[in-house]
Amino acid sequence: MMRPAMLPDLSTDLDDPDAQPYFIWDVPVTVRELRELLHHGDEATRALWTGRVLREARYAESGGSSRSTRWSHASMSCGGISVAGVGSGSS
Repeated sequence: MMRPAMLPDLSTDLDDPDAQPYFIWDVPVTVRELRELLHHGDEATRALWTGRVLREARYAESGGSSRSTRWSHASMSCGGISVAGVGSGSS
């Protein structure tokens, strides 16, 4: 799939709030906007964007081990990935 020409250049600089994150290549969204979406008041919106980050970003950039607390809500947004027990408090 080709990336639409109208999207800004992708960036690995996640400290630049105006940069287009390299792992969100198909939707025009800045680092600032992505952070807002990850803290959105709507759980479904948070799950969708958390799932995108978990699916596309490098492990260290996706929150590392702290991401498991969101896994139970985000797993439905990761292309059907399901892992029993992750984020549910069971081992």
